[in-house]
Amino acid sequence: MPKKPNLEIRNRIVEALKSNGGELSTLEVAEKVGISRAKAMYYLNAMAAEGIVERKWKGRATLIWRLKSEQE
Repeated sequence: MPKKPNLEIRNRIVEALKSNGGELSTLEVAEKVGISRAKAMYYLNAMAAEGIVERKWKGRATLIWRLKSEQE
């Protein structure tokens, strides 16, 4: 059974998105929260599956994350 993501990190991701105009790349989330890019991707994918954040592509290679409207 997979381990449940750390709520403190999830809350820090939400706060980072709120305080930076609502949209950040995976790398920007990692830098603002103080975790690795791989760990940021893990948390963001879990949060996307739960409907907390959504993803969109900016150009061909940059994945942007934003809070779903009811989370803002």
